[in-house]
Amino acid sequence: MTTLPNIQIYKFNFIIQCLDDTMLPEYKGSLLRGVFGTAFRQATCITKEKTCDNCIIKNNCSYFNVFETEIPDNDAWFLKGIKKTPHPYVIHPPLDNKQVYKKGELIAFGVTIFGKYIKDFPYFVYAFILAGKIGISVRRSKFKLLFVDNITLTESIRIFNDDSGQLLSKYKTIDINEFDSEQKEIRTLTLNFVTPLRIQELGLFKDKNKITPELIIRTIERRIFVISNLFCDYKTEDYKTYINDSLKISNNNLYFYNWERFSNRQNTKMQMGGFKGTLTLTGNFTDFYPLIKLGSYTNIGKNSAFGLGQYEVIVY
Repeated sequence: MTTLPNIQIYKFNFIIQCLDDTMLPEYKGSLLRGVFGTAFRQATCITKEKTCDNCIIKNNCSYFNVFETEIPDNDAWFLKGIKKTPHPYVIHPPLDNKQVYKKGELIAFGVTIFGKYIKDFPYFVYAFILAGKIGISVRRSKFKLLFVDNITLTESIRIFNDDSGQLLSKYKTIDINEFDSEQKEIRTLTLNFVTPLRIQELGLFKDKNKITPELIIRTIERRIFVISNLFCDYKTEDYKTYINDSLKISNNNLYFYNWERFSNRQNTKMQMGGFKGTLTLTGNFTDFYPLIKLGSYTNIGKNSAFGLGQYEVIVY
């Protein structure tokens, strides 16, 4: 894939302030996603039905469209095995393992929104304002949303300030054309997975040696195709990029990181382990670098809405 699809990526940084002493888990992505989903539903649901199944206005409801829609019948390879539409956003939790926050401390986390769903961004902001009043974690610790910044490749623009309570209505995207302009002869690069990578094809395997260059590139490609087709109305042709034999893994320093989350919907604990660490690739990246770089802005693999599958690209 030498030409990237025309997708829109909007990145934001949220800064909240603890109003109580707060205890959070080491990995905060699931917790943030949970309180966000609960608050989003409270903010947007008119009927207050327990489920969306029989709601007569669900197709016009922001909550249903962001969280509950189903994928129409489609034979595209990158949609096989997916029943529910992947969420059109990613929550990027803090990457440290800090758990204890004192009253008054600040916490920063990121939110990325794709394509046409930017129209719902005011609900995202209001949902986190409401979530602060509901409280977070078992103790229902309260917080306040102080600031929201719109992040591009070159600048950070403040679009919400709690003092004024006003939210700007125009947002800038990540200019993915810059990834093509960065393209050059690259023979070695490292992917540093800072949050757990969960790949559907690996199932429950914890063997890092089952990860290949082709599996990584197909996973990135699948993610980009889903975003372009479902969120940006850009109908990508159903093809797979040819992967040359020169790509090799020269250093595999991945390790399996296990964690679990409690699902309120299923009323059970769920294992959410995945691979963290670094993976160094060598070979001819002329055709792949823009795609690999783009994937670092979308997260890849399963459960990306929780912030899983986030990686950094290090070029030598």
